[in-house]
Amino acid sequence: MPALAAKAIESGLDLLSRRAYNELSRLLHISTAQATKLASFISENLNPFPARAHWGEYYKGADHVATYQEPDVIIAQLSEEENAPLIVEVVSPYAGSLRVNPLFRQADQPGTRREG
Repeated sequence: MPALAAKAIESGLDLLSRRAYNELSRLLHISTAQATKLASFISENLNPFPARAHWGEYYKGADHVATYQEPDVIIAQLSEEENAPLIVEVVSPYAGSLRVNPLFRQADQPGTRREG
């Protein structure tokens, strides 16, 4: 089902959003019942806003005071090149310490070969 879910999202997102399961079934060459099950699978297992789980209620009243979260680290590529190295920026260095697993350091070294 996950492979078919990817195809449904890539090719038939508009149909999924409109709950046009008959059209989705024709697009994917499956039965309408399978298209309905596929839509249920997608809505139950895939969340386009995974951080919402940490937001609390979706609707906040006028008296709600917003709280903002800051990331501990920011990971970005050094440049737009395909194989550009990653940079890790520690946003709040006073919050603790950051350790890098030696295997990750080793994996980035040119000429190193991992056995296993």
